Formats: sequence, structure tokens, C-alpha cells
Amino acid sequence: MFEVDFKILNQKATPAIYADTLALRPSPGFVGRLFIATDSPYGVFRDTGTAWVQVASNGGGGGSTGVNGLNGTTNIGLGGTLTNTITNIDGNGNRFNILNTLSCSITNVDTGISNSLFCLGDSIFLQSSAGGSAFSIFRVKNNIQLSIYGGATYGLNLDFLNQRFALGDYNITAGKKNSIQIDDSNNQIYFTTGRSTSNLIPDLLFAENTSSSVRVVKLGDFGNFNNKTKLFVDDGNTQIYTETTSGIGGIFVNNNVAILGSQFSGGTNLNIQCDYPLNTIQTYNSFTNVEGLRLDFANRLFSFGAFNLGGNFIDVDDVNNSIKFETSNLIYNGLALEDPTPGVVATKALLITLNGTQYKINLY
Repeated sequence: MFEVDFKILNQKATPAIYADTLALRPSPGFVGRLFIATDSPYGVFRDTGTAWVQVASNGGGGGSTGVNGLNGTTNIGLGGTLTNTITNIDGNGNRFNILNTLSCSITNVDTGISNSLFCLGDSIFLQSSAGGSAFSIFRVKNNIQLSIYGGATYGLNLDFLNQRFALGDYNITAGKKNSIQIDDSNNQIYFTTGRSTSNLIPDLLFAENTSSSVRVVKLGDFGNFNNKTKLFVDDGNTQIYTETTSGIGGIFVNNNVAILGSQFSGGTNLNIQCDYPLNTIQTYNSFTNVEGLRLDFANRLFSFGAFNLGGNFIDVDDVNNSIKFETSNLIYNGLALEDPTPGVVATKALLITLNGTQYKINLY
């Protein structure tokens, strides 16, 4: 049968041990006495005669330099300061190091490939040396997460502070400049490829929707790097148009008109226009001059020629059931001439077939 012996053999400066909850800890004044706190967070304290000084804790506290914090179940805590590298090598030849500089690394002993996680300043870095001298790094800094390769920041950039997000070679100082960028603060998305380092404007595809009145999509060389050929969809102004090196040309469409051809103010202007409100189709040979063809469906008047310049033209007036020819010199080879009828004083006779019947008109 077991018996409890409450006799204590004093060993130098430990004359007594006292255990209770921390709230019921007695006042100091018994030099060398130890007090064990029986409630969380637990701990061991020493009486200096004037104060209680904690000498051990339940994991991580109290300045202990050994292994502590065994709570009787599953948790083990490391207390104190780590002054040496802790190394572990697993069965696959991977060495795991914990350093005392807020960093750790995993190195494959066989291949020499090393991956590291470390803190530096205001950033956390995840680094791989698998690429040789050009380290691949992922950096977390404040509100920014980005990837780095060979010293250049490209691949991925998540800037939550400025609401800008990029994927690809968005950094204009390296690579081929192929990227997708989202500027959420300005409601913009743009794609770019093969951009020159001398041209800092992203081009290829651009979309902006800052309000119901400012909605624009641009496709092509809108950064004016090469031939300036591009397509604009301007939803705010309700128009679609293309541009080339010379300016707006090719197609132009809005609520009132559709134009095919060149439309350069002060320069070459050769186009065909469909005017929806006027219900007309007409051609232009200058910025304001209609000439060549005009189809006026509202008035059913169709003109062909230099009708606005006082020249030669043909008008077909379907309302008045008439056709008008106007010219200063008519040359027509579609009629036949023959000698006049005997006994008639005439030079020649003009033959005309009308509704299948041939008529002879003597020319005097």
C-alpha cells in the first residue's frame, strides 16, 4: 500500500514548494520558495524575498532556453532564443534548416537545389534557385504581391493598394512585353504584345468604362508605335471608327451616318456615306463636296455625274416620272443614220426604235 511522505529535504536555496491558483499565490517574503501555478497559463515562480520571479512557463515564455511547454497531451513549445541553425535531413535527401534570422530553407542534398522562405525589412520572400543564377522569387510586401525573375519584376503583380493587377511581362525593361493589365481604380483593362521599350503606352487591346458617358474599346496600334492602324468603339459618343497613319479612315459609324473610305479634314476625302435621317446614299470627293453618285430615297431622286459642279449629269426623278440629261457636248453612238427618203430634202435620216417600233426622222 502506498504512503505519502510530506517531508522535504532542503537543497541549498529551495526551502519550500507551494502550489495553488495564481490568484491565491501568497505574498513574497520566503527567500528560495517555489510557487507552482495550477491554472492556465501555468508556470513556476521563485520567491526572492521581495517579489515572485517566473523561472518556467507553459511553452515559449519566461526566457527558457530549453524544451518546455509539455502540457501532458500533444503540444511541445520552444522557448527562449534560437542561436543556432536547426537542421533535419529526411529520407529523400532534403535538408530542412531553421535559422535565427526569421528564415528557413529546404535544400536537396543530392541535386543542390535550394528553396528558401525568409523575411527582410517589410517583405516576406519565397525564393527558388532551381533556375541557376537567375533566382525565381515571390515577394509579399504590405499590400503588394509580385514575382521576380533574374532581378526583373514580371510574371505576376498584385497591387491591392492601387488596385492594379498585371500578368505577364508588364515590366517595360525586360522581355517581350506581352501582358494583361487591370487597372481597377480607373476601370481599365488592356492587353499588349511586342511593345517597344521606347513606347511606354500599352497597345493591342484597351477597354475603359469609367461611367455611362465614357466607355471606350481600342484595338490595334492605338499607342502609335508602328503604323497607327486601330479600331475604336466609343460607346459614350455612340460611334465606331478606324484610324490609320493619316487619321480617321476606313469606316465610321454613329447614330446618323455610316461612312466607308477616307474622311480626313483638310486632306484627301473620298468616301461613300449612308445618311440615316436624310435617307440618302452619296459619294464625296472632298470633305464637303457631294459628287459622283447621290441616291435620295426620301424624294426618289437619283443623280449620277457632276450634279453639284454644273457639269454633266443624269437625274432620274421617279416622283415626276422623268429622266434628265444635261451636258454641253453630247456624243451618242447608239442611234443609226441613213440616207433620207427619196423626194425629201434632207441630209440624213435618224432611225429610232421606240417600244419595238422603228421611226425615221429626217435631219434637215
